[in-house]
Amino acid sequence: MTDSIPANLNWVDDVCGGNLRMVAQSGNILYAIGGYVNLRDGREIANSHLQILDLSQSIDLESDYVSLFTVHRLPDTIPRICWGSFFAHKKKLHLFGGVQTGQPIYERNGTLSYSPRVELEGGLWTYDIETNKWDARSDSGLGINTAGQSARAYDLEGEVGWLYGGGVWTERYRVGTEQQGEKTSVRELEEMMRVPEVSGAKDVKVGRVQAQNSSTVGGSLQGNMVFIPDVGTEWKGILVLLGGRKEGESVNVHMRAMLRSFESVFVYDIGTQTWFTQPTTAEGNSFPVPRTEACTVVASASDGSSHNLYLYGGHDRDGRIVGDIYILSLPSFHWVKGDKGVENPKVGHTCAKVHDKYMVVHRGINDNTASLCDRYGGIELFDLSTLEWTAKLNVQSESEKGRYEVPEELYKVIGGNGQGEANFTVPKAGFKDYHLYQMFNLSADSIATTTTSSKGLAAGVIAGIVIASGAFLVIISIVSFKFLPYLLDKINNRNRPQQTQLQ
Repeated sequence: MTDSIPANLNWVDDVCGGNLRMVAQSGNILYAIGGYVNLRDGREIANSHLQILDLSQSIDLESDYVSLFTVHRLPDTIPRICWGSFFAHKKKLHLFGGVQTGQPIYERNGTLSYSPRVELEGGLWTYDIETNKWDARSDSGLGINTAGQSARAYDLEGEVGWLYGGGVWTERYRVGTEQQGEKTSVRELEEMMRVPEVSGAKDVKVGRVQAQNSSTVGGSLQGNMVFIPDVGTEWKGILVLLGGRKEGESVNVHMRAMLRSFESVFVYDIGTQTWFTQPTTAEGNSFPVPRTEACTVVASASDGSSHNLYLYGGHDRDGRIVGDIYILSLPSFHWVKGDKGVENPKVGHTCAKVHDKYMVVHRGINDNTASLCDRYGGIELFDLSTLEWTAKLNVQSESEKGRYEVPEELYKVIGGNGQGEANFTVPKAGFKDYHLYQMFNLSADSIATTTTSSKGLAAGVIAGIVIASGAFLVIISIVSFKFLPYLLDKINNRNRPQQTQLQ
């Protein structure tokens, strides 16, 4: 089909918006792939390119944003997918899962192709960052039915990622056949997956994790998950899962019913491979509305006294695009509104944290159908410390206060200052499971301080202290009962005068 689309389309300025793409991160460089984009006349086409966003240097988007981008067209052997997964590991990017996009592919000569495409069938495709080449398809280990819409989290330093939930498509989603997206149903998963599982120099697969208590979590479609380092068993870190859709049989791909409330979240202890549920509270009892297709990043106080999860955008239960930002502060598990009343509606976007204090938002769709096009090549910046949208990325050294600082609006609630020293460090109603208290390595001082902040010692903490104290007293009593007579006898013998034995 030939029409007025120009040849050699500019994939930074000639396209607008975009949805359902995936982003991998290596340092302060982002790699965006998949999903679809809008032409300026509103038509949708598959995203046929890998976009590299180099955010390593300071820049003012008002004067220059084009220099941030390097764009490579995907070879025909690479599938155009949405709702999949994209991870970085040792100078390579791994693409797997999801389903094929339903939009046509833009060809270099300005035509649109609706021809059948590369089948997914459990494949994994690897891109070499240094050589700018794609390796031949390999087996992901997921089987022929590939998982999509999973919640994903990534450890930048450890270069390991996790996926939870999502779905397996029970009918293939193809372009060029009678099977299209509206006929596709999804079977939800209740699995934890880890990537990569490396069993050789090139043999990278997606591994399944035998997580404990997964049944308490259930399915999760289009939810969010973040990795928090330096807490948990043996300091191996934790994952926090929230939002998305609940489980259900044969849920239609586009169904937005059964959304999860943010009045509780799930915490995964990586060291013990165990899930826990923790209720949350909210300032002024104002919780985020349930939503799908939001994005999340996390930033920690420099002293580790708080770990602050930022939730942005998404679709609410009525399909409305929301633009608020909320902060869930851990270990208090308390929500605080974090956008200063300036909302920027967005859905289908991606988020990443760079330079410790900026949330980078890429593409997505806004709520103004008359203006689908976005500025700055689809890049937006949010300062996690000042809670303001900005066009300036200011890269500073740590000595120049370039690190993340806890926002004033947040530390007024959790205590402390910009560097940390939070004293609201135990949930108001206590931890639901005592293991959560242990995972955050809270001291007796933090419990006592929280007693003052939350008007009473948390019930879970009291229970833990009472149990521990009671056990200690029982042990002392047993030891005293069994060994006290013996000790007294030894003391008496020592004090008696020594007698000389007669020969």
